[in-house]
Amino acid sequence: MKLMVVESPNKIKKLESILGAGWKVMASVGHIRDLPRNDLGIVQPNFVLNYEFIPPVTMQGRTFSGGAERVARIRKEAANAEMVYLASDPDREGEAIAWHLKETLDLDESEYLRVTFDAITPEVIRAALSNPRKIDYDLVHAKEARRALDRMYG
Repeated sequence: MKLMVVESPNKIKKLESILGAGWKVMASVGHIRDLPRNDLGIVQPNFVLNYEFIPPVTMQGRTFSGGAERVARIRKEAANAEMVYLASDPDREGEAIAWHLKETLDLDESEYLRVTFDAITPEVIRAALSNPRKIDYDLVHAKEARRALDRMYG
């Protein structure tokens, strides 16, 4: 089985219908980690960002799972997957989400591929799968720099 992880749960059914048998699609539901809520989260002298899982949230009497719970569900499926396709959005936010997933799922370079697409059609998905890549760390570092600046200077 191949596992594709997207950001939005609204994409799962359509992607599974396009991908067919042998595929499972799951959603990270966006970011899974962030800087701590009650701490700067930037360790000096090297300005390393100290990420933690996003906690569960309760809104209008409904509790939404936190990052740790979402990763645990994905990890169970990833353990049985021949390959994990990280398919978060094609921007620096999406690249950071893919990197956080790779890190928290403990995927080494041979266990994942990064794919991006901007539409969910058979042609676009086939094109994305025929052109996989690894995580673009320039985009990840751009996201980290932006997040650090937002934290330090608002």
